Amino acid sequence: ILLKNNIIDAIINIGGDIYVIGTKSPNESWTIAVPDANKNYVKITIEPNEAIATSGVYARSRVDDHKLQHHIINPKTGKPAEGFYSATVIHHDPYLADAAATALIISNSDTYKDIAAAMQVDKYILTDKNNKQIISAAISARLR
Repeated sequence: ILLKNNIIDAIINIGGDIYVIGTKSPNESWTIAVPDANKNYVKITIEPNEAIATSGVYARSRVDDHKLQHHIINPKTGKPAEGFYSATVIHHDPYLADAAATALIISNSDTYKDIAAAMQVDKYILTDKNNKQIISAAISARLR
């Protein structure tokens, strides 16, 4: 719809997942701020026709018996995932970016590389419950 109406530069936010077309200005790409576990922000450059999706266990959660209960369920256990605190993925396909962010939340330090490779995702930031971040090489160059 946007392209049919000659809108060639736009940022589209759907439930926190973002897709961009074009650029912010002729010489400037879009920059998105992604929070870590301490609510500090990492700024990432997004290229035209790319999506950025973040899944996090902090969004819909509660604490029961001193344990975090949240909405992302590990299909192998039927219980809330215990992998990462948040996962951010950049990809040209917004649906794949969203699915990969959720899959990476469920992964752990032993399995995330295999999951990312299987989903053909090379741009990601993973944050664990201790706020340690794993930033893929493909995304490091985009940090501002």
